[in-house]
Amino acid sequence: MRELVWGKRTRIVALAALVVALAAGVTLGMTQRGDAPATTGCTEATLGGSRAGNAALAVDCDALLAARHMLAGDGALNWSAGTPLAEWDGVTIAGAPPRVVGLDLRARGLSGSIPPQLGSLTALTSLDLSDNALTGSLSLRPSLAGSLPAGVRDLPPTLATLRLAGNPFTGCIDERLRLAATNDLATLMKERGLSWCPVATMPGKTALGAGTWQIDGNVIVDIPQLSPQVMWSAIEGYDADSGPSLLYCLSDLSEREEICLDAYSGVEVGRGMIDKYRRGGGAAAARSETVSGESGETATPIPGLNAVFDRIAASARPAP
Repeated sequence: MRELVWGKRTRIVALAALVVALAAGVTLGMTQRGDAPATTGCTEATLGGSRAGNAALAVDCDALLAARHMLAGDGALNWSAGTPLAEWDGVTIAGAPPRVVGLDLRARGLSGSIPPQLGSLTALTSLDLSDNALTGSLSLRPSLAGSLPAGVRDLPPTLATLRLAGNPFTGCIDERLRLAATNDLATLMKERGLSWCPVATMPGKTALGAGTWQIDGNVIVDIPQLSPQVMWSAIEGYDADSGPSLLYCLSDLSEREEICLDAYSGVEVGRGMIDKYRRGGGAAAARSETVSGESGETATPIPGLNAVFDRIAASARPAP
């Protein structure tokens, strides 16, 4: 019996040694052939320099590498850690420090969804995905069927050109995409029978949080995240050059400060401290004084509110 057990142990040890030897041989063979182990991120060879010295570009590169499989679908992209980023299909790099600023991937046989990793390309100014087979809904409204692909929802605010025509998208298109879209988007809407998603109407004298709101059916504004709540009212303003005009004024809930927009174009016409007579039932003339900057009010402004007003003013546009 002892001899039998010893024989089994000997065979087990010999088998283990054989497995180790085979593994070593495979590893040696890979090394001799020059095969590199798989990598999940961009290397110095990909970036053309160290990751530390090209930190922002490394983030862009990693995002594209992670997005490749979802974006390519049945198409082909040469994006890989073994290929220099400057040679990647459709990728434009510019700036100092260098960043990915453009993606021209039209008519490349791409399928699947727009990957959310594109939102990491914070310097991206142009994105052309037209004439592919990308699918999904282009709606941002949950209160409707379907939802905006995460890749579109998270696109960076630097984006100035967006081309999506020629893809079988469904649903409605969020009105905010108009800011980055060219006439190409109108073509997409016509091709697919899409329409603009409805925008929530902003009720007067009601506290409003972050979101996209339509004021009185005329002007659309975006209230940024983590900002003080605001309310709006329509007033008759007066300009020395153009005379009487209708204004939409948005104020903080304490009604100490406000920003006023033209009721039809959304163009900012003034902001500042609300005249003290206004809170006591002052006439529209008191508001006009504030808008024209003639009020003598000098109370301390609310910290951070001007930055919120800057964002609101930049987003204001006529309703479609």
